[in-house]
Amino acid sequence: MLLSIFFRQREHSDIDGEPQVESPRIDSQGNVDYWPSGFFDQFDNDMLYFLSGELNGPSPQ
Repeated sequence: MLLSIFFRQREHSDIDGEPQVESPRIDSQGNVDYWPSGFFDQFDNDMLYFLSGELNGPSPQ
């Protein structure tokens, strides 16, 4: 394996309060075996923000 990814989740921690670290594996084709929640999800978050209409602020009364 040429590349390893370690993903540390701030929201989830173990009993000792240490962040949970996950390591999705990448195959020879570049596919990730599983996608942890919050892993490179900024695009999805941005699209939800734009679609929600919050970009323009509150509508005038």
